[in-house]
Amino acid sequence: MATEKIRVGVIGASLRNGWGRDAHIPALSALPEFEITAVSTSRQETADETARHFGIPHAFADPYEMVQVTGANSRAG
Repeated sequence: MATEKIRVGVIGASLRNGWGRDAHIPALSALPEFEITAVSTSRQETADETARHFGIPHAFADPYEMVQVTGANSRAG
């Protein structure tokens, strides 16, 4: 029986430093029941950079918009 993945948006996921880059994204990516659908940082450029690097489909500078647009089930950050 196939189960639906839990969609996650990671807040504070700058590729330049932090827990998002070093812990949250790698850990969630390794777990088959989770799908990272979006990342959010304080600047759109760094969110885009992180999304490209990890192959995450959506990037936002506003975490509230991230949740509204993607419908993420959970947030890490």
